[in-house]
Amino acid sequence: MGHVGRYAREKNHNAVFEVAQKICSQHKDVYFILCGKGVDVAFSEKIKDLKLSNQIIALGYRKDVVKILNSMNAFYFPSFSEGQPNALIEALIAGLPFVASDIDPILETIPKSHYSYLVAPEDTQKAITILTTFYNNKNSGNLPDLKNWAIKNYNPNILFQKFYNKL
Repeated sequence: MGHVGRYAREKNHNAVFEVAQKICSQHKDVYFILCGKGVDVAFSEKIKDLKLSNQIIALGYRKDVVKILNSMNAFYFPSFSEGQPNALIEALIAGLPFVASDIDPILETIPKSHYSYLVAPEDTQKAITILTTFYNNKNSGNLPDLKNWAIKNYNPNILFQKFYNKL
């Protein structure tokens, strides 16, 4: 499981850690990947203090985010605020099941049919429940998958053409 986002209060890493700590304590085969500028420096001591160095991996800034996303089985994105949630869009394109904040920019990013995977940014219990369901059903083929939808709806060529046609 993982989160992509720079170290900033808005990214709500406190919720990420609360969720990761709970799920990792229940499932020794779950790993949380944190990827984003500054997360490696900001959280290295916290990870050691939680005694989760074997299960929470803070990578810091990476140019190979696609590779990192492709190593995940689920994506957790509890931001307090966003402009356009690019990391979430990238996770959708990677075909990852997700739990994300129910804030307006994210509501505008995904289809209404998937709003049940959105939670209040600080509702870690609901996030844990959904992510644990993903974990328990990882081989069922019934996980939310918006890959084709996201590729179609966020294709830059199509979006540019729509913009150009309005000019």
